[in-house]
Amino acid sequence: MQDCRNRGLELEVSINDGGTGLMSGIPKVYEDIEIQSDIFHAIYDLGKEVKKVERKAYSLIKDEHNLSKKKPKEKRAYELGTATRKAKEIIQNYDTIFILFTWLKELLGFSGYGMEDTMNLIEFILCETEKVSVNYPGLLKECVKIRKNLQALLSFITRLGKGMCKYSRELDIPIEAFQVMYKQLSCDSLSHQYQDMEYQLVMTLMHKYDKTRESFGKLLRETKKASSLVENLNGRIRVYIEMKRVIPTRFFVLLKVYFNMRKYKRSRCTERIGKSPLELLTQKPQPEFWEALGF
Repeated sequence: MQDCRNRGLELEVSINDGGTGLMSGIPKVYEDIEIQSDIFHAIYDLGKEVKKVERKAYSLIKDEHNLSKKKPKEKRAYELGTATRKAKEIIQNYDTIFILFTWLKELLGFSGYGMEDTMNLIEFILCETEKVSVNYPGLLKECVKIRKNLQALLSFITRLGKGMCKYSRELDIPIEAFQVMYKQLSCDSLSHQYQDMEYQLVMTLMHKYDKTRESFGKLLRETKKASSLVENLNGRIRVYIEMKRVIPTRFFVLLKVYFNMRKYKRSRCTERIGKSPLELLTQKPQPEFWEALGF
């Protein structure tokens, strides 16, 4: 990190997965930096434990079904009763856990709630999850981890507020307009509450409404919550690392050239199809990867 700073990298926010090296090194080099815990990893790790409960539920349902198809005997009837009770209990637990997990995912996004309300709601969800997770130590462990990192996980809400202040000054728009638009995210777009807020916005902003709505959408896109770009690159590189025991520096240089010159075969942005990242950056035709290497 010190080497990066010496070469001109200035950071205001670090979005990372909480790795020991990063959490130790970044604050030493960038003393006043804001650290955003990566939302993806928090949801992913908790989601894996929720999946384990789901698989356990299906396993017990299958056991109950198999016992119910056998000829009834006194011993088997007792086993069937036990299996039915266990299946019913875990189905109820899983349904509750899944609903709570869904709510948590919504609150770890742009939910429309402020920092204090979001923290209180997530604390409620974690407490309720722990009540039905007594027999699932992995789930309890992930709840503890989220509670420990909650402030860092939600730091994007603070940055969003700063962005609202910046945009309101630049566009000469009341900051309350952006705050109302954010609050709308907590409502159904067909609800009376949403429509009332929309009417309030139109009457307040008048001819500036479209510009404000456009700026708010841009602000949401600019406020990052996850290290998606890094994870994307990590996923691309990992397949090569698993093939080699030692990765020399020159191999990463070769990969960099390859990824920058490889043309997109498909993309959600149609203008990117058939072009390489280098072509999109320079707006000029570039040679194919093999041509650039002299083949």
